Amino acid sequence: MSSLVDSVAETTGMRAGQAVYYLAFFFFCLNEAVCRTAFDNVLGLDIPTFTSLCNYLVIACFALKILFQRSTFSRGLLALFLVALSVVCWRASGNTLVVWTVLFIVFGKDVEIRPLAAIAFVVYSLTVFLAVICCFSGIVEDITYLRGSSVGARSSLGFNHPNSFGKCLLEANLAYLTLRFGKINMYDLIVPLLSIGAMIFLVDTRTSAFALLVAAFLMFILQHSFAKRMGPSISLGISVAIIVASYYFMAAYNPGNTLHATLNEALSNRLYYANYFFTGWPLTLFGYDFADAPLHLRENQAAIHLIVDNTYSFTLVQFGLLTAFLLCVAVVLVFLKAKKEGCFNAALCGLAIMVVLGFSETWSVRFDANYFLVAFSTLLYSTPLSQLDPSATRSNANLSPIIPTTQVRDESLFNRFGPSYGKEIRLGGAWKPRGQFGLRGIGAGRLPAVQHRDVSLGTKSFRR
Repeated sequence: MSSLVDSVAETTGMRAGQAVYYLAFFFFCLNEAVCRTAFDNVLGLDIPTFTSLCNYLVIACFALKILFQRSTFSRGLLALFLVALSVVCWRASGNTLVVWTVLFIVFGKDVEIRPLAAIAFVVYSLTVFLAVICCFSGIVEDITYLRGSSVGARSSLGFNHPNSFGKCLLEANLAYLTLRFGKINMYDLIVPLLSIGAMIFLVDTRTSAFALLVAAFLMFILQHSFAKRMGPSISLGISVAIIVASYYFMAAYNPGNTLHATLNEALSNRLYYANYFFTGWPLTLFGYDFADAPLHLRENQAAIHLIVDNTYSFTLVQFGLLTAFLLCVAVVLVFLKAKKEGCFNAALCGLAIMVVLGFSETWSVRFDANYFLVAFSTLLYSTPLSQLDPSATRSNANLSPIIPTTQVRDESLFNRFGPSYGKEIRLGGAWKPRGQFGLRGIGAGRLPAVQHRDVSLGTKSFRR
């Protein structure tokens, strides 16, 4: 009786912990989405006050999550070390991004990916809808920008930058595809294709359009069973290649090399800036704030010190060697774990996509965009990857129903087939020996069994 009570209490605590985590993610995404728009205030609160309120609410939710999240003492110490490391990197770099990402990973135990995708879909799709409506209604300003020497202005459609519109639209579509993972059909690709058209022809944001095209293609391909079997190996190989290529171009970029120059031009000088900050400042263990770096004027007239739009290069120069090392190791280990467990679900597919997109953006370390990083919590707490997407596990289990068999003795066939006679036959699966075959015989001993399929189940009856 006591074990039953403990089980119920554990389940209730798990669900309560999941609820406060999802609430924290909602506030976090809401703040990120609102900060990308051109709104001056939200419900009478100016943007800085609204941001502070959301941050406090997220911290309060994490404080409640501590009461419901259970782990061993050693795992708890490791989690505490990661949080302490993130705080040190924040103080050294002046960037709170690493703290928020680590907190969502540390408190991500027992969390599922589809509720996170549902929250992201609601927040970002509503943000796009309301911002565009308010823009055309004249409630918020339609800020226009020029891309260098390009002809014509880029409309922001109610956002603080055209690229912000593209990012919100990208994240809404990626969340939708995550929710549909395993069932994505050609009709599901209509909205992503229309979104790509809007990104290109309305706001001219090429990076987000290309990212959505890659994400939709990979989601559609990798959801099929033949691809799922190779998914962990493919993802592992691509991840290693992307990480190695990122650090190679960061360290060895040569504008005199035709390949380097062409790729740099296609990526809007991303290779140049990665190499510039890598060679211009020494690497640190915990990060650097680049306060002594010259200010760079971006397209939206915002002056910033650090311009590195590659996840792995950005992590290395901004948050230091230790954080970059842990990120790369975690990516490799999570796909090795997936290969060992034979698991490839929506969370792992999304993570693989974000690893690829990290070559040209810093989205891969921003939890509002890359909530697939919650998969790292399975490494921290040694939990199965399948728990990230239990609906996919149940769906796969339903594909191979157990077909009951009837065992009868048939002594006349025993001499013909010998001891191997009577092995169990399973439709749709491998032939597996039963070990001890047959029924307990009358008198002298055991006789092998013959498998008969029940005709009433719609399968062909046969005897071997």
